Amino acid sequence: MNSEHSNRDGQAASFYSRIGGLLAAAAIVVTVASQFAGRDLLVIYGPLWISIAALNFHSRGSCTVLSPFSLFFLLSYASLASVCSVMFFVTGEAGYITNLFICITKVFLMYLVGMALSSSMVNEKHLCHLAYIYIAASVAYALWVHLNYIPGLSSWLSNEVYLFGQKNSFGQIISVAIILCAVIPKATAKGRFLAASSAIYMFAILVAAQCRSSMIACAIALIAWLLIDRKYKLLFAALSLCVAGLVFSPRIQSVVAHAFLLDKYAGAGLSAISSGRTGYWADALKSISMHPFFGVGDYYVDNFYLNTFANLGVMVGGLVVMLILVRFLINFSSLVKKRHGQRGATTHAANAEYIECILGCVLSVFYLVVSLFEALPPIGPGVCSFVFWIACGYLDEKTAAPLGSTHHSKTGEIFSR
Repeated sequence: MNSEHSNRDGQAASFYSRIGGLLAAAAIVVTVASQFAGRDLLVIYGPLWISIAALNFHSRGSCTVLSPFSLFFLLSYASLASVCSVMFFVTGEAGYITNLFICITKVFLMYLVGMALSSSMVNEKHLCHLAYIYIAASVAYALWVHLNYIPGLSSWLSNEVYLFGQKNSFGQIISVAIILCAVIPKATAKGRFLAASSAIYMFAILVAAQCRSSMIACAIALIAWLLIDRKYKLLFAALSLCVAGLVFSPRIQSVVAHAFLLDKYAGAGLSAISSGRTGYWADALKSISMHPFFGVGDYYVDNFYLNTFANLGVMVGGLVVMLILVRFLINFSSLVKKRHGQRGATTHAANAEYIECILGCVLSVFYLVVSLFEALPPIGPGVCSFVFWIACGYLDEKTAAPLGSTHHSKTGEIFSR
């Protein structure tokens, strides 16, 4: 009887994992495609991700263990929901419930999805398959932008306006895909070639679309990856020499200057070069000083921290900012702990956790930089940052539940066949 029950439990776990894996693959494709293949897809990815979280949590029964950050996130979200609801009813300002609150709600959902997927992504192979799906969808997005918005080089160099209106969200999605190309292990020479060529192509489209914040943040994140993953020291040295050599090419100089609009704003001040950001930052500081406690509910400025304080005030906004900064610190410390605690570990599960630690750390560097120049990363716009928060939820769940616990060993069949 016990053997029969065990077999039934194993079959049920395998079934849930197969369905969860297929849903995760579909959700990744739909989420990225929703940015360019039609707004109808925007109403699909939400139910898909909710189904994934519900299915995986249901398959594990009562095995879920909340980490300290999970509890902090839950309490912060509850506080945010309460204050935003009260401020909406008191002031009538819809921005309190339609602006940052919606972004945090989506982020919280993706974090829960990451926790749930920790039972499906039990080894390196499972993790890599999901990453490859995201990369393929992102390459398709880059190709769509290339074909529809990017002209020839001569026309591009003479153009003085942004070619693609959604360049900021595009830059975030493509930069994450480039980072995945770097971080995710490649077992064969063909895999390494495809990853490198995909990353180079996507970065070229970032340059062509003039995604300035994402270009800077992505470059810094990749440098951080090369410094973190020490086996790539030789690659770091070679790339440094290549970049140094390219800097002296007049053609490359003109491309770089136009990518950052330095040619358009030649001789202009910092405010013009930054698209007026410095002036907007000063205005945001004035708004914060005038409405310090609860903000104004509907404000926009291209700096995540100022934007959050201007919208929600220093109390609730400070809680959101603290949540993000604590998340960055946890991701950095997780990699340090994993390096000291997993020396000599060679299991696939340990490798998957180590990959997620590196990914979480490198993505934290990316979002730490881009959040200085954009209003919503790492919580938006939309679900552009969903990979980051899924990775964070995965890391926290693995930390809260040690390797070898029951719910890690019974699932994860979908990608192994």
